[in-house]
Amino acid sequence: AIDEGAATLLDNVAVLVQSDTSWDHRLDNMVAIIGGRAGGALKGNLHVKSTGPITRAALTAARACGANIASVGKNDGLAKDSITEVLA
Repeated sequence: AIDEGAATLLDNVAVLVQSDTSWDHRLDNMVAIIGGRAGGALKGNLHVKSTGPITRAALTAARACGANIASVGKNDGLAKDSITEVLA
């Protein structure tokens, strides 16, 4: 409800919340939430079950906010692809 320009603060940011635990201790079965719309770069109001490591959520949020980065993480946690289902 905080106005920021023609939109709200939540419309203009991306907030990433993620866990370092999973139901079965695998790196690809963890929970992450990306709140906000990053200035229109994210669709919002979605629930997506993604594949791959949890670092894909961090990469997606960073790219949505304008970071020009090729990857996040390393080894089993290396992410090179965004979660395209949430991108506008």
